[in-house]
Amino acid sequence: MRIALTGPTGRLGNQWMRKINATPGYQLVALDRQLLDLSQPAKIPQQLSEIPFDCLINTAALSSPDECENNPQLAARCNAQSPAEMAKFCHQNQRKFLHYSTDYVFSGQQSGYLDESVVPEPINVYGQSKLDGERAILAANPAAIIARVSWLFGPGKTSFFDFVLDSAQQGKPLAAIANKFSLPTYTVDLVDWSLTLLENEAAGIYHLCNSGDAQSWHSYASEIIKQAKQLDLLPEEVGVRKQMLDEMVSFTATRPIHTVMRTQRIEDEFNIKPRPWNLAARDFLHVFRR
Repeated sequence: MRIALTGPTGRLGNQWMRKINATPGYQLVALDRQLLDLSQPAKIPQQLSEIPFDCLINTAALSSPDECENNPQLAARCNAQSPAEMAKFCHQNQRKFLHYSTDYVFSGQQSGYLDESVVPEPINVYGQSKLDGERAILAANPAAIIARVSWLFGPGKTSFFDFVLDSAQQGKPLAAIANKFSLPTYTVDLVDWSLTLLENEAAGIYHLCNSGDAQSWHSYASEIIKQAKQLDLLPEEVGVRKQMLDEMVSFTATRPIHTVMRTQRIEDEFNIKPRPWNLAARDFLHVFRR
């Protein structure tokens, strides 16, 4: 199977490249911005018609909430209009299509786990553009797969996880938000779950994240440091100062507070029960130790 991949240099795209290149029977077609420009939706059909592929995976997006807030038109083009064109092209040409969305489609006003039946209510431009993309994709291509994800970490490109560990190893002071909650997701696991969906003719919206109790950025960082100390990656366990969202004066976009997702559909339909995020984190820390 020839898999065309957008965003190959991103955190998730990088893991997809590793997986495709290591899997017999799969061939990678990496699509950078020169080959497929999400800021120009009208050009998407012609650009895709020149690329040989059996399956299109879209990991690319305008993913900065603040950048989206400052440029809503660009957010709409990259996160809604272009993915809709991809979905339409794949539907018309009998190609598979997998698109990644976000927990930011939810308002985050109430605590608790959110399964796929919960009605989204975005509170910022980023979340609205991603929800608009979901709806446009499924209207154009009911066979499309949409995976909502949260707080990605993994090999290939730095994330909050890497920042915390690097800062602790360098003795820099650490602070993290303590009143915003979601679940971290290991890209290695995420790509494996996604591949199961592709290989089994799944369709519609799935929540894909590691399991566990709701985490704040503060508790997430504290667990990383705790485990790093246990694996001798740190000489001593360092503290993390608690911050509140309202302290983050540099944020332009409002952030949803509670976006902890439950992976109900993939558990029910494929008997896949994502492992706890802290176990996945330990695997990733072994990568650092090596």
